[in-house]
Parts: sequence; structure tokens; C-alpha cells
Amino acid sequence: MQQRLSSKKNCTILVLIVAFTLCFGLIILCLPGATEVTSQDVFLSGRYGPIWLDISHIIMACTGGNAALTLAGLRWLALLTHVANALLLWSILPKIRLQRRIAGTLLYAWNPVVLLIGITYIHTELITVFFILLTLLFLQRDALLAAWIFIVLAALINPFCLLILPLFLRLIVKRAHYGHTHDPRRLWLSMVITALFLLLVAYGPYWQAWGISGFMASLETTFIPHNALASLDAAMLALPRLLPLSPFMLWLIVPQHWSTYALVLVGLFLLFSLWFINNLELTLLCSCWVCLLLLLLTPIYCPWYTILPLTLALCTRNKHTFRLTVLLQVAALFSYYCDLWHASWAGQGLVAVLLPFLIWGWLLFFSATWQIAQMAQANEKPSRGRWSRLSEFSRPPWLSRPPRPQRY
Repeated sequence: MQQRLSSKKNCTILVLIVAFTLCFGLIILCLPGATEVTSQDVFLSGRYGPIWLDISHIIMACTGGNAALTLAGLRWLALLTHVANALLLWSILPKIRLQRRIAGTLLYAWNPVVLLIGITYIHTELITVFFILLTLLFLQRDALLAAWIFIVLAALINPFCLLILPLFLRLIVKRAHYGHTHDPRRLWLSMVITALFLLLVAYGPYWQAWGISGFMASLETTFIPHNALASLDAAMLALPRLLPLSPFMLWLIVPQHWSTYALVLVGLFLLFSLWFINNLELTLLCSCWVCLLLLLLTPIYCPWYTILPLTLALCTRNKHTFRLTVLLQVAALFSYYCDLWHASWAGQGLVAVLLPFLIWGWLLFFSATWQIAQMAQANEKPSRGRWSRLSEFSRPPWLSRPPRPQRY
């Protein structure tokens, strides 16, 4: 009886969350500012792979090439994907942390950054989150081949997911070798064939126009951009106007050099993560921190880059990483409003990127200090002197004493 009541209660809460999410999405789609978004804002404002181009061409073919209908179709696709992501989170979170099921789903579904930016400007982060959540869902159900398919699709729609692809591959290989439900050789063969097929389908229509040079140029513009915007590197580039810098620092803050060293640092962290991950929890945590390091060190910062780390942090049990992603969401909302009112400045990256990390670091320091102090007080024993030790031996009452032995 209690299980039926709890299931009815969960269904009611889920229906309310989906209904309000749809209402919020429809309100945002009907805002006057949403109609001012052009196709240039959609296709030039984010990082995307060939799968996103395929989706856009399909919607264009369905709308007859009309630009207004194409943008409307893309917004409806973003809204439906956002609702699907909320449903996937609702089904994934109970196996990770049941107490965070409602709060985590609400934090994603009613997140103003996702609603205002992800739906209005139709960024690929929503589709990327959808594929990664499907990967987590199939990993929880031990469907390794299906999980591999969706993580490859996430990498084909967002090139930055290529950096977290080895982490999920490592987890899938470990489960295949140490599990008893999969044949490792057959799984390896299926994964290779599936990956080659997806690459052929994704890049086949564009290979004649792109070729190897176009493919490498696309990766170079994604990972090594030639300009800096609203990021930590952009703030560093504005420093020589105020403070004199050494020649090495002037060489380092060039966006190409900065992004190269950032990729080296992320690669070292990735190698360290590949060495010690052994379960899904650590894989999600390391993937989240790869995204956070990219967010901190990338020369080009955009507010919608915080959506993927937030989703990965919601699926982990690490509360400190979760707090950092929440702080980054607040900073992303502030940065979005600065861009909306054309009030951006050179040091915007310090507030949008560096300040949340600094606040998180101080919170971590004070919480760790408080926990150490509490543990020290709990383990500390009160000092006892000589008389306090003697007082422990109390004199028994007269009636409880044994009788004296008689002398003969």
C-alpha cells in the first residue's frame, strides 16, 4: 500500500514538473526577444559537429527552407529535448542518490540558464546532454553497446565531448572484462564497427566539401581559437594596458598559446583519471572536472558552456563539485545579462569564470577547517589530574561490605 502511494506521489510530482517546464518553455518562446534571434546567432554562436548540421538540414527540408519556420522548428526541438532531459534525470537520479531526485530534476528543468539560453538560442548543449544522459541510463542497465553508441553521438555533435569519450570507453572496457554478461571480443568488434558506421554516416555528406583539411580546420577552430572573448584569457590580454608583464607572459596569453597549454593540462588530468577510475561515479566526476577545466581555461567563454558540467555534477554524489556548478550557473546568468544589455567589458571573465572558482575554494577551505576542528574536539579527551583519578574509586557503602572473618 505504501509503495502504491509513493509511486502515485512520484507520478504526480513528475507530471507537475513536466507541465510547468512546458509552460516556462512556451512563455520563453513567446517572448518578444526570442523572435530577434537570427540563423546567424544559431549557427555561429556555438561549437557543433556534423550531427547538428544533419538535424538542421532535416528541419530545413521539412519547413521548405523558410528561415522563420526553421528557427521555430529548432526552438521546438530544443524545448522537447529539454523536457526529455528532465525525464531522463528523473529516472537516472534514484540509482545515484534518491534524496536528490526531485531537487536535481527541478534544478535542471527550471534552470533559467537552460531555459533562456538553451531554448531561445538553440545551442547544441541540450542535444549533447540528451545523448550523455542516455549513455548514463544504458550504463546503469549494463547495456554497454547502446551506451557506446550514444557517447559517440555526443562527441559527433559537440567536439569537446571527444575529451570525455576515453573515460567512458575505459569504463565500458572494464565492465566488459570483469563482467560475466558480455563477451569482450564480440563487444570490441561491435564497438569498432558501430563507431566507423557513425563516422561514415556523419561525415559522409560533407567529406567531398571538407576533406581532411576541413576536418582538421574544424577541430583547430574548436580547440585552438584565434581570439579570446569574456574569458580568463581575455582578462589577461587586457592586463598589459594596466600592468607591465614579462615577455613570457605576453607570449603565453596569446589565445593560440593559452589554449595549447590548457589542452596539455586537461590531457594530463585525463591521463590521471584514466589511471584510477573504476566505476560510474568516478567516471562522471572526472568527466565533470574535464568540462570544468575547459570552462576555466578556454579562451572563449559562453554562458551555455555551464549546462553540461551542471548535468554531470547532478549525477554525482560529490557535493563540493555540485556547489561549484551552481555558482557557475549564477555567474553565467550574470554574464548573459551583460551580453544582453551590451554591457560586457574586458574583465568580464574574472567575474564569470574566476570569481565562482575563488568563492568555491574559500567555501571548501572554511568547511574543511570546520570539519577538522569538530573532529579534533570529538577526539579530544579531558585532562585528568591525580585527585580526579582517585575519585573514580568510590568507597562502597557499609551495608554492602562483606563481614569480617572471625578470629579463633
